[in-house]
Amino acid sequence: MATTRLRPVGAGSATAVVSLLAATSLAFAGCSGAGAAPSAGMPTPGAALGGELNILVSSAAGSDAGFEAINAAFAKKYPGVKVNFTSVPNENYNQTRTSRLTAGSIDIGLANPQQLPDYVPASNMGDDARLADAGGFVDLTSQPFMARFIPSVLEKITYKGKNYTVPTGLSYYSGMTYNKKIFTDNNIQIPTTWDEFVKVCQDLKAKGITPISIGGKDTAGIVMLAVAQSLYPTVQDKQALAKGLYDYSIKLNEGKQLDVLQKTEQIYTFAQDNFAGSNYSQMTSE
Repeated sequence: MATTRLRPVGAGSATAVVSLLAATSLAFAGCSGAGAAPSAGMPTPGAALGGELNILVSSAAGSDAGFEAINAAFAKKYPGVKVNFTSVPNENYNQTRTSRLTAGSIDIGLANPQQLPDYVPASNMGDDARLADAGGFVDLTSQPFMARFIPSVLEKITYKGKNYTVPTGLSYYSGMTYNKKIFTDNNIQIPTTWDEFVKVCQDLKAKGITPISIGGKDTAGIVMLAVAQSLYPTVQDKQALAKGLYDYSIKLNEGKQLDVLQKTEQIYTFAQDNFAGSNYSQMTSE
């Protein structure tokens, strides 16, 4: 997930950029009702800033709490700015963002402009890339707070050599969490191979215990990403896979590609009933 600063839309909006992982406040590039902003694009401590800052994100209990803590600290430091924070379910985010952009009522939101490989036509670029090209995002590349982020992570989210977003978290599709009590109560050892993992799931299911919880309403694809990560571990592996699928030089129904689909299907059989109707927040709260 990445957050970006949109260019101001409509009178009274606060113009801002945001650092969410390492910082505890938002950094303003300017604000209606305030004096001239510092040339570095950062607020002067104690500056009498005013206006409104409209933030829209997809909802998750952990990230919502993080945003709210940042917002509270920011409001305390800059009481003249009204922070309007909205979080919506993941499955509704894109639709909500589109309507809010049309209405001119969003300053900061989630985005992911991506550079296309050279073999993909420019006509296939996503909406976020088009918005970046149209000047809809603020270029954050030279902002001082960008030094707080891991350079290799920022490099992965550049678009045409510029950073329009900052990461709000990292996901590594290389492992799973498990319930220690369930494992202890059922005398289960931690599996270290695929076959051992399947056996554990089968044993739990036979005892009436749901082996795996999946928030399929908005994150079911993570399961497939995790399986693909295990079979295509390097960046080069994944790039070759993407190109092969794009130019039809490889097929989904053969080799490791088929293995990904079959293992994903098998994991789904171990999930809770109606997992496709459960969102991420429901899954993590149970």
